[in-house]
Amino acid sequence: FTLRDHLPQTPAELRRLIVAGNRDETAAESPSFVDISFESRDNGAERRLIARFSALRVNVVRETVVEVVKFIYGADKDASVEFEDPFSTLGTTALDAALALKDNAGEALDYSKQVIQTLSYFELDAALDVFELELASATLKPSPHVASISVQRARARLEQFPDGLVKSTGSVGSVAIRDRVTSHAVLSDVLNYDCSERDAHAR
Repeated sequence: FTLRDHLPQTPAELRRLIVAGNRDETAAESPSFVDISFESRDNGAERRLIARFSALRVNVVRETVVEVVKFIYGADKDASVEFEDPFSTLGTTALDAALALKDNAGEALDYSKQVIQTLSYFELDAALDVFELELASATLKPSPHVASISVQRARARLEQFPDGLVKSTGSVGSVAIRDRVTSHAVLSDVLNYDCSERDAHAR
């Protein structure tokens, strides 16, 4: 999917605020953004959920963010807003509800632990091929770009065992943070890490 910016001051190259599932921004066709599969073995004794995300590119333009905030909250900052307690319809207050939650927290945790122990082994495996974030300003000259962040081959794994033990692991293939304002190319790389280069040097 794609989210577009239609403000006139936004540069054409930054109008696609969010591009999900498209590895090539110029491609007409894009692969699915996420592929999800679920596996169950031994009558549910072992369950596995696998989620594979392709690519997610995000352009954050300062002027667009300001306009979105104005649209959501309104431009009149002096307008008074009367607070309504959401718990009033239940015949109580937010403070009383918080105190009741505090008093019953221990019992709720014990119950949750008992429920978890009755569950089977569960594994969640998620991976993201590419994530790119571009920070920009439409009024910045000569180039609107401020900074960029790129993360590739990110993976996370979460395991829950029948005894309640939870284990999580993760890895990132490469991370790059660039200063797009500086005119010195040598100083543009704020952070650049690539595990494939590290493995190559190790060999």
